[in-house]
Amino acid sequence: MLRSEDFKQVVDLRTLRLRNNDIGQVDGDIFTYLRNNLMLIDLSQNKIHSLQGCVRFLSALISLNHEDNRIEGFEDDEFEGVNLLEILVLRRNRITTLGSSLQKLMRLELLRVESNRLRTLGKEQIPANLRHLFLADNPFRCDCHMLLFLNYLNSTDSPVVDVPVCTPPNDTAPIPPPSNCPPGCRCFCAHDVQRHFMSVDCSTLGLTRLPAFFSAANGTFTTGKNSIMLSSPIKYKIVYKNKNSFKTLWTNIEIQDDIAGLDVTNNSLLSVEEARLPEGMVHLFLANNQFRVPPTRLLNSQENLSRVTLSGNPWDCDCGTINFKKWIISKPDVVQDANITKCGQNAKDNAVFAEKAIWSLTDLDLCPENIVLYVTLGLLVPCFLLMVAGGKIAWTRYQMHVKVWLYSHGVTWVKEKDIDKDKEFDAFISFSHKDQDVVIPELIEQIESRDPKVKLFIHYKHFLPGEFIQLNILRAIQVSKRTVLVLSKSFLESEWCMYEFRVAHIEALKDNMNRVIIIKMDDLITSNLPLPGNLHQGINEQKFCDLAANCGFNI
Repeated sequence: MLRSEDFKQVVDLRTLRLRNNDIGQVDGDIFTYLRNNLMLIDLSQNKIHSLQGCVRFLSALISLNHEDNRIEGFEDDEFEGVNLLEILVLRRNRITTLGSSLQKLMRLELLRVESNRLRTLGKEQIPANLRHLFLADNPFRCDCHMLLFLNYLNSTDSPVVDVPVCTPPNDTAPIPPPSNCPPGCRCFCAHDVQRHFMSVDCSTLGLTRLPAFFSAANGTFTTGKNSIMLSSPIKYKIVYKNKNSFKTLWTNIEIQDDIAGLDVTNNSLLSVEEARLPEGMVHLFLANNQFRVPPTRLLNSQENLSRVTLSGNPWDCDCGTINFKKWIISKPDVVQDANITKCGQNAKDNAVFAEKAIWSLTDLDLCPENIVLYVTLGLLVPCFLLMVAGGKIAWTRYQMHVKVWLYSHGVTWVKEKDIDKDKEFDAFISFSHKDQDVVIPELIEQIESRDPKVKLFIHYKHFLPGEFIQLNILRAIQVSKRTVLVLSKSFLESEWCMYEFRVAHIEALKDNMNRVIIIKMDDLITSNLPLPGNLHQGINEQKFCDLAANCGFNI
């Protein structure tokens, strides 16, 4: 590894040769103190993966040799400030692209990139003053992008190359015709902003059906095999190793690329619904034919379209055109002629829309049969929403009443705990004031002191002062889950105690629930009392029963 401190003490170094070492990395600022001195650097036959910007701003550098390393590419500003470089040798590395950084080398005359991994080249990657370019033994992909570079080489005397790129081994073979191109069509390289591709021009041929090459029955295309091979004569100058002479050849250039463009304008085609087009189409020109059924399925299947023409066709305007219209509206930058893509003169049952732009029509214009459906939906949807809103309001307001009614009618999913969840007290203790010396210490205080806690409603604590006693009694029973009656002779003799008993009984009958628990203090005959048929047997009753028994009461 070459570190930045290795050359701190070096003064006036002009030539640096470190070939055939085991150098794997070079610090980016290693030549900081030699920027105005170094003229030649030879780091060939090492293990360097990246220049790390180490030659940046070497203003005196004329020759740079990095052959037989492991370089894969360059940063955008890799050669910033290297204004005098004339020779750059990068043979036998792992370079996949030259990028744009070499363009800044305005004095570069010789560039050697043989035996790398270059698949394509562009004019924009080559310095303007380059005279010799060595490209042998690279796996170039001879596609439409590469064709631009080949045309550039053919149009200038500089740079000259060492091998005829993209030519067959026998450069004297006759030029074959383009293979696979549909009869009568012209196949050529095209491009848009993002990519280069092969385009097929079958316009103005009087076609009444698509070429078999694009028919579903032909089944031509499979993933990754949408290519057409073109051949054309291009003139090259081939530089020999002695560099003292060159030879001019006419060679066969073979270009192969994926099809991404189809032009069938100005024909008499009736349908493209059965077409089988390659994936990744970019250009599709269908204008000025006899299409009536919109090719919505075909258009939706091509996600990469950037230019489409559809005008000059007698498109049917009916219910089936709605999705076609929506596609046109959703692709304002793709459909080049949306404003003149119109309904045909013979549009069935819709002559009134003839010559109107399809995108401007409403769904009801195209499909008036749906008006009944729209009107029905327009009425039903608000009604449904009103019913839902009304049901929601009613449920919110009368939820407890509904649950009580359902529970009383045997609906199993409504549980007792749902009915009682809003009740504040576990039990209302009803007893005669004459029994309070026994009930309060022996029953109420005992219950309230135990765990789990039981919240009791007791008249002397919770009755509202100034309120009618009848209303206080009714409220006590309604806010309590159970009513516990401490039955004694005094209780039976008390008018208000018996009133409490009757109200509790009525509320229990209303809910269809056994909410009354009776505790007998004395041996009384209760057969004449209006008792519910079955006393409550739940967990709260058990608590009260246990507590009452412990306090000496009889249930």
